[in-house]
Amino acid sequence: MQRRIIILGGLLTLAACGGRLNPVNWFRRRPQVVDATGFTVPEDSRGFMDRITDVTVEETSTGVILRATGVMEAQGYYDAELVGLPVDAEGVKVFEFRIRAPEATTGPGPEVSRQVTAAAALSFYQLGQIASLRVQAAENAVAVRP
Repeated sequence: MQRRIIILGGLLTLAACGGRLNPVNWFRRRPQVVDATGFTVPEDSRGFMDRITDVTVEETSTGVILRATGVMEAQGYYDAELVGLPVDAEGVKVFEFRIRAPEATTGPGPEVSRQVTAAAALSFYQLGQIASLRVQAAENAVAVRP
């Protein structure tokens, strides 16, 4: 009896996982993207922020925090993130301002209710090879120096 409870508990734990050990996920195909290093990168289904309104760089004890604020055309957007790309030859680190659209259609509302802020931390070690930071949106891009 105790053995059955332990096995059932283990199966329930695996079923709750979102990983590949979950039997529910065994036959699902997921799109895979391979980066330049050969590692599999999950596909990002989020879109770009419409327009960037403000970018700031704040120094911390271990590096800097890059903070970007943007405005969307409607309310309800979520899951915002500054997705960093590799540093290019000129030392520019580009961040794509990605955001997920709401499931249901929402109204436009005032601009302050459509603003979304995202941030990314960079260490002093990472800043050693970066000359400038650039945040990219759908309509515009803003560059700042760290």
